[in-house]
Amino acid sequence: MSLLGREEKLVYGSTTCKLGDGRTIDVWTDPWVPWLEGFKPQPKVSTYTQNPLKAFQLIDQHSNFWNSNMIADLFSADSARAILAIPIPYNSKQDKLIWVLDSKGMFSVKSIYDFSFRSSSGNNQQNNLWKKLWKARLPERLKMLLWRIGVDTLPTKESRADIHKAKHNVISRFVELSKTFSALCPSPSVQPILAWIPPPFGWVKLNVDAALNNSSSALAVVARNHLGEVLFIWGSRHHLCTPSQAEAAAILWAVHLAIQEQWMSVIIEGDAQVCFNALSLPDHIPDWNISTIVSNINSLLSSFVSCKFKWIRRSNNSAAHAAARFALSSLQSFCFNKSNLPHSLEVVCKGDCSLCS
Repeated sequence: MSLLGREEKLVYGSTTCKLGDGRTIDVWTDPWVPWLEGFKPQPKVSTYTQNPLKAFQLIDQHSNFWNSNMIADLFSADSARAILAIPIPYNSKQDKLIWVLDSKGMFSVKSIYDFSFRSSSGNNQQNNLWKKLWKARLPERLKMLLWRIGVDTLPTKESRADIHKAKHNVISRFVELSKTFSALCPSPSVQPILAWIPPPFGWVKLNVDAALNNSSSALAVVARNHLGEVLFIWGSRHHLCTPSQAEAAAILWAVHLAIQEQWMSVIIEGDAQVCFNALSLPDHIPDWNISTIVSNINSLLSSFVSCKFKWIRRSNNSAAHAAARFALSSLQSFCFNKSNLPHSLEVVCKGDCSLCS
């Protein structure tokens, strides 16, 4: 297959519809389910595809939840599970196309070549070098020139042997520069904080986490006051999804629970950096697979006087981590308080308090 044909196939096979209001998505013909091959769901009965159906018709317009019974009736089991894992926006938005090869869903020529090069090369060292090249603080034209030499696409009258020699020289020189810069710019030595830190007086801190196995996921939220006392520990089973989606869903659940308890000043912590960066860093573009959940979280923040999001290390999130594992092994959802904590969770929470006291 020619290079152009291969790239065209890559473009069409790497684009999917991101659910907005679902009014422009034809469920049988449009690519719109990111976790399925070809991004298209399979019907339970082949003749179902003869009946036109838009994605919004699968959503209960009163609750804004998926109509799970309807979806189970229309689609294969795998397709139904994949559809139910798609987050639904709280606020009406237009459906849009996204580029799944980019974490932000944005199309770029660089991402095509980057993916093609990774796919055609088994040399991890060279792959890492090209990643460093794209991130280097060099003029874009120079980076493109070096890349074109490296992948043999530079128009030239010279022989291919000369191109390969140039490629070898570029890679060798790049290795030397990488080593030089690494030696000149050593990583700073920062001692991480290993203890859970209570919130200020009058605030509630909610630690969140998610756990997954081969068939499902589970969410957990641990709420504590300024004394480190457990107010509540919630846990619930969740549908199977990606780890980052499960972590984002746990944050969204924590926000809903805080609103339910009428806590006005809260700090929400967790160890999923990609999720917390999307919520705490100004102008940060969230990854496409959690962007709807992040948008839903932001739409609820007006309910608080103050709501802060903070990324912490796993070692500082031990109570929520233990609660998520507990929820994954539980048959039903739970809500514990300090008077009825299971022994395993009580031990972890007391350990947090002893470290920060």
